Amino acid sequence: MKIRTKHITAGALGAVLLASLVGCGNGGTDAGGSLSLDRLVEIAEKVGKDGTDTCPLPYDPAKAAEAAKLGQDIEPGPAEAGSDKPAATAEGGKTTDPQSPYAGKAGAWVTCSYHVGGEDLVVHAAGAEAGQAVSLMLPTMQAAAGMSVDETKAYWEKTSKAKSGEPVPSTSGNIATVPLGSGGKGDVALLLTAGESGKTSLKPEQVTELAKAFAAQAK
Repeated sequence: MKIRTKHITAGALGAVLLASLVGCGNGGTDAGGSLSLDRLVEIAEKVGKDGTDTCPLPYDPAKAAEAAKLGQDIEPGPAEAGSDKPAATAEGGKTTDPQSPYAGKAGAWVTCSYHVGGEDLVVHAAGAEAGQAVSLMLPTMQAAAGMSVDETKAYWEKTSKAKSGEPVPSTSGNIATVPLGSGGKGDVALLLTAGESGKTSLKPEQVTELAKAFAAQAK
């Protein structure tokens, strides 16, 4: 099965924003113990194009659910009954393809799918050697939250200025982004999406707390 590339192709308007903003910023310089670019690339290469049945990152959904006070379990894999989609997908490494968001630089994207009841909960971790990782996530942010171009740009500006570990919720209430730093090389960020197009059964504060919890677990 091919990995999903929604974060690259979702919406022409998002792609325009991605092209204009992906080179902005110098990336993270946080020297803490959060997920590094090198580790993310290594994980992505191991997962491969077909994905895996388990998430390769040490997320603890039970603890995340407790931190967000969900009152229900977070289960692995997509919510679709009988789905044959993998619980985790990835892409990463270096490429010479000028159309690639990595543009010949080291980078990676690891997606882990969960669900709460019948609702998908997706945790994306992206890393970039140049620029800011949140810029790679623009089309996914826009599609998941149903944001306009102006709203997407405004949200990007907030996320690009956030401190490492600081969750940034969207006005739609169903996504939250957390810059992770990367130990001084490149930049890494986490994006959590709940539901689609600005609709979710979770409270906005729960989405934010979930993103914060998963980000703290990303190593």
